[in-house]
Amino acid sequence: MIIFGTGRMRIKKYDDYTIVCENCGESAQLFSVYQQYFHVFFIPFFPSGVKSISCACIKCNDMFNQKRHSHYLSITRTPLYMYTGAVLFSLLIISPFIIGNIVRYLA
Repeated sequence: MIIFGTGRMRIKKYDDYTIVCENCGESAQLFSVYQQYFHVFFIPFFPSGVKSISCACIKCNDMFNQKRHSHYLSITRTPLYMYTGAVLFSLLIISPFIIGNIVRYLA
């Protein structure tokens, strides 16, 4: 039984203190960037390419300010740990060849 599917993980968090909330007047906003990924046995294999962002006031949790979304999405890179499963699978496939060459060299 193989457990596989997709998931969504927060990959970056930005605090922006230059924008004033229209609801409470506090000048603090939290931007969270999420990446969707494909997993096998809950180990991320590769990102699916779909990034999303949410923003909220830190004090009142009001969702607002859509103008900075594209800026924070463009500067956020996909982290390398999203490729953990692909790297482990590649090592699993390549390791018998490497071990065979080492054994042949030592013999």
